[in-house]
Amino acid sequence: MTGAFAHGGGLDQNGCHHNRKTGGYHCH
Repeated sequence: MTGAFAHGGGLDQNGCHHNRKTGGYHCH
């Protein structure tokens, strides 16, 4: 699995999302 979308999470209006594994938050 590669890429930021492998987990199937959606991005918010700023192109950011929460990482469920690390509990972090990042933008693309």
